[in-house]
Amino acid sequence: MIFTRQAKDGGVILRLLKNVAVIYHYIIDSLAALGGFLIIGAMVIISFSVVMRYILESPPVWVLETTEYILVWFTFLAAAWILKKEGHVKVEILVSRINPRVRVLFGIITSIIGVALCSLLIVYGSQVVWDFSQRNLLMDSLLMPPKAPLIAIIPIGSFLLLLQFLVRTYSYLESWKVLSGKVIRDLETT
Repeated sequence: MIFTRQAKDGGVILRLLKNVAVIYHYIIDSLAALGGFLIIGAMVIISFSVVMRYILESPPVWVLETTEYILVWFTFLAAAWILKKEGHVKVEILVSRINPRVRVLFGIITSIIGVALCSLLIVYGSQVVWDFSQRNLLMDSLLMPPKAPLIAIIPIGSFLLLLQFLVRTYSYLESWKVLSGKVIRDLETT
């Protein structure tokens, strides 16, 4: 009775989910922008290194290591946003030639695989970050930064990517319903 009345009023749960979705999309958009600023920073650092090498013949030794860390962070900051925009690599020549139902089925399957892989990255990444932070491990490098903060982005970014894969799975399942209904209606009319 309560759920029926709430559903007629527009659905409290549905409104809550919409608000959560808005916040989630704001977060992944903001993190992708942060990733973009990191890439710009890496570009500036590398340019600085080139100038230092050719003009002063004394390149800074920290540039390579710093840009490596930036690339890891960029990857996991932007991954969910790129999936949201369907920007990950696809073999377009194959995807464009298969019928829509098979394309949607592939989308469902790849999204479920993505959820499983992200789950593994979250679980094992979190365990590794926790272990590194408990043991105060440092990178074996020139700068010797602590390992835990550098790799903490892996489970965090994987969690956001997992959520985006769930959104994508839901979207493909809705498309599957529409396409299946269309096929059933087409069969009934013939």
